Formats: sequence, C-alpha cells, structure tokens
Amino acid sequence: MIIELPQPRSWDDFEDLVMTSRGIVSIFGFDVRGGRLLKQPPDVTAATLRRLLTYWDRIDAPLPEVLPFDYDEDWGAVVAAGIGMRSPIPGTLFPGLVFEDTMLHSEAIAYAQHRQREPGAWTIAKTDTASGVWPGTTDTAAIAFELTKCITVPSPRVPIASILKFKEKRRDELYAFRVHMDELREKILAAVDREAVMRSVLDHVDKAIADIGRSMNEAFPTSILGRTTTLVAIGAQAGLGALAWGAHPVLGAAIGAGTLAIAVRTTKKPAGTPDGEPFAYIESVIGLDVADRT
Repeated sequence: MIIELPQPRSWDDFEDLVMTSRGIVSIFGFDVRGGRLLKQPPDVTAATLRRLLTYWDRIDAPLPEVLPFDYDEDWGAVVAAGIGMRSPIPGTLFPGLVFEDTMLHSEAIAYAQHRQREPGAWTIAKTDTASGVWPGTTDTAAIAFELTKCITVPSPRVPIASILKFKEKRRDELYAFRVHMDELREKILAAVDREAVMRSVLDHVDKAIADIGRSMNEAFPTSILGRTTTLVAIGAQAGLGALAWGAHPVLGAAIGAGTLAIAVRTTKKPAGTPDGEPFAYIESVIGLDVADRT
C-alpha cells in the first residue's frame, strides 16, 4: 500500500511540506548484551515500529554490511509506503563492544549523510539504557524536553495500514503537535523570560497532545508512552546552563498524569551536529514503560 503525500495548493505549500518532513535514524528491534546481538520479542519490535511510524515521516534503519539482519512484513509495508528505508553501511566491524559499536557507528554514518542533504530534518533514536555513544562525539550541554505519560501511540497489534490511514486523515493534528513543540524549543532558546514562554506555549502543546490522543483512541487500540526526550545541543550559550523546570502538568495527556519538564544535561552529540538543532530522540525504556489502553 502506497500513501501519497498531500498535494500542495501553492509553491508556499510545497515548501512547507518539504521543510516540515522529519526523519529518524533507528536500528530498532535489537538489544546488545555482553557483546551479543539479541533480537527483541516480536511485540516489542512491533510497538517500536508503530511509534516511529506514527510520529515520523521517514524511518531509516541502517543496514551494516557486516551485520545484516532483516525485519518482518510490517517493515515491508512501511517501505512500500515510501516511509521506510535502509541505508547500506559498508565496512568492517567496529572495535569495542563489537555489535553495539557497529550499530551506533552505522546510525551515526546514516545520520551524517542525511544531515548533509537535509540539515535539521533528521534525528537519531536512542534509549536511556544504551551504554554506547556515537563515534566522533563531543561533550555538550543540551536542553532536554521530557514528555512523561503524554504521547499516545498505537498498540502493537494495530495493522500498519490502519496507521498509514490515520496519518493521512489526521495529518493536521500530527503537524500541529510538531509545530508547537518546535515553537517551544525555539522560544526557550531565544527568550529572556522563559517562564512566560512556558505559560504562552504550553496551552498550544496541551491542546495538540489532547487532539492526537482523542483522535487515535477513536481509531484503534492505543498505548501511552512512559517518557520521551528530545535533546537539543546548546554548547556554551550563556544563561542557558542554569535552565531547568520541574514537571508542568499537561492536561491533555490521555491518562491525566502527563507532564512536560525541561532540564539541562551534559551529554554526547554526534559529530557535526550544530547547536540549537535537535539531534536525539530518546525513549526511556523501550517496551517496558508502555501502559496498554484497549
């Protein structure tokens, strides 16, 4: 099944469509423990794919030449829809924890290639429990935008075709959520009175989260993701080092306990990532902190 992009009504619409398309680099469905590559349970892999598919326009699951692995027919449907791809990564096994380093290097190579072609349009997925770091990384201060128990996602058993139809039917709501989160990030980086920014923007974020949750719950069985974090490098920008807010309630969250928090953390960023640009999308513990709603 192929889902066509909406037809632009004008050149400005076309530019908006291109500029707002977002992609994520993620080798999902695998764990690395003790130097061994382990395939995650099918329901965990299915849940991860559905989360990525719902909120991202393109998914790149890089394919290392020395570590080939395949996905199931669900991934095939995502590829057929023009959303999934696998960047070939030539070369040999990288040193260290062999499999994990190879996966991380492969993601970093694909990310760098995408960034060169489309600056600002691509992010890397990671988990808080991952022990490795991307190659060529540098220490940086980063703003962490954390959404806890806010994001509604399809349950693992929801057909891929149903999610593709939902994305097409509800693209305005999905787009609004992205726009308001971008607005929050941009205003936080630029504003002097950041508390006022939070008050002015949070209502928009709240409504966008509520709209998506309501629409998705009407369409198919859903889950609530425990926590997601977007990291934005800020380098040594003056005045941002002390930036931190506790959890602000998100009233539109589907289970009534959602929060948005902003903090600064020291982390690693892939080589070449400029300050002010989101570079990592982190899920706290994939598959383990998702509460199912049927």
